[in-house]
Amino acid sequence: MIKKFDIKLIILECVALIFIISGIKRLYFAYNGTIFNALTEEDWKMYEALTDMYASQFLDNQSYWILAAMLIGILVIGLINWKNNFGIINSIAVLILTVGIAMTGFYTTGIVNKY
Repeated sequence: MIKKFDIKLIILECVALIFIISGIKRLYFAYNGTIFNALTEEDWKMYEALTDMYASQFLDNQSYWILAAMLIGILVIGLINWKNNFGIINSIAVLILTVGIAMTGFYTTGIVNKY
């Protein structure tokens, strides 16, 4: 049975995804803290001693982690909605809103994390 469009549920799911994605971003930077500090301080000798990848690859990996967290979060929300007999329209709305938020650069500019 398909239920109707629930705006409160969609907003709560989007807020949850924002916190999950910002948490994954913080985890990525915490795990690679010394490399990130070398990048922000522009200490290229220390950066080259720590890793052999380019700085752009390091920042690209961050984007891949954000994309993976967003896709996994949307799949989990879809499964929870399906299990609780909420409509598929809610999951599609969460997908559209989350991708729209990601397109604005909300996750990469540091609005949530202040990095």
